[in-house]
Amino acid sequence: MAGVYSVRFFVAAGSGIVTSYTVPAGRVAVVRSVVATSTVGAAAFAWLYIGPTPIYYLSFPEPGSARAVEMRQVVNAGEAVRVYTSAPELFVAVSGYLFSNAMSGQVQGEVTREALAEGAPLPA
Repeated sequence: MAGVYSVRFFVAAGSGIVTSYTVPAGRVAVVRSVVATSTVGAAAFAWLYIGPTPIYYLSFPEPGSARAVEMRQVVNAGEAVRVYTSAPELFVAVSGYLFSNAMSGQVQGEVTREALAEGAPLPA
């Protein structure tokens, strides 16, 4: 398929650092893989964000810990993929697909949200 290819968006590293990738205009990204390892001598963690929303928390309780997460998170043109890393020897690689798409943006339709009483069944 023309206009579709795999890409490593970035490798995040550092203590208290946020690494970001903003999807260019006319493109749609799909975060497919997050692979991380910690060689720091203490517990560490990382957060993956899509836009302003935290999507995934990665915990590294001991040195030598590693995580591999597969997902399919869509990131529209102008939105950012970000990773916060808590330790200097914590490395997080984010990769996926970058699509050429003249129709990038939100899917047409209506999204609603309403509060429900805890434990209540969904309305029909």
